[in-house]
Amino acid sequence: MEIKEKQCDDGILLNGAKNICEALFSNLFFIKENTLFTPLIEEGCIDGVMRKFVMENCPTGYNIKEGKFSIEDLLNAEEVFVTNASQGIVPVKKLKNKTFCFEKTQMLFEKMKFTYYHQ
Repeated sequence: MEIKEKQCDDGILLNGAKNICEALFSNLFFIKENTLFTPLIEEGCIDGVMRKFVMENCPTGYNIKEGKFSIEDLLNAEEVFVTNASQGIVPVKKLKNKTFCFEKTQMLFEKMKFTYYHQ
């Protein structure tokens, strides 16, 4: 109901400890410097096909960190994106009052798209 009231396209799910789990229909990632962050499976997110693909095919130069993260961690990120099998990688443009760019997300998408089509 809150998503509909605020006229949002998606929402972020939190677990009982108020850590981020995922978006409503997607796994959640965020970028800060050259590190790609995503919640641990134990935090309550689905071990999705695209989540695995992103983690297994992350371009050289990026570190991947799974962990426990808060909404504040997302708001301090440079970029945020979601993944799912039907849409692939989708940048998050806005969260609360913060607007995100998606330059690194676009670069990751292009490199991973190349990897996918050449497997």
